[in-house]
Amino acid sequence: TNADSWLDAVLVVYCSKDTQIKRLQKRSTLTKEKIKVLLSRQRKGIRKINGTDFFIDTDVTFGKMEEEVLHVIKSIRDNLYEKRSSS
Repeated sequence: TNADSWLDAVLVVYCSKDTQIKRLQKRSTLTKEKIKVLLSRQRKGIRKINGTDFFIDTDVTFGKMEEEVLHVIKSIRDNLYEKRSSS
């Protein structure tokens, strides 16, 4: 969509296809067909996209993922303070 051209930052959240399937199967309301449809709407095998400022892999432990989220928050906060102080 080229939204990255007007956004301040782009964040990609990733997990493997196997993890996606396992998570979707835990939802009792989803049929195999509905899962296929949902997966078909996802980008395939994204690990890193050009222009991505932040990347969070959710295939890791919760503790590691929490570290990554806190790092993103800190980076955004630091960038915001930088912009404010330079104005």
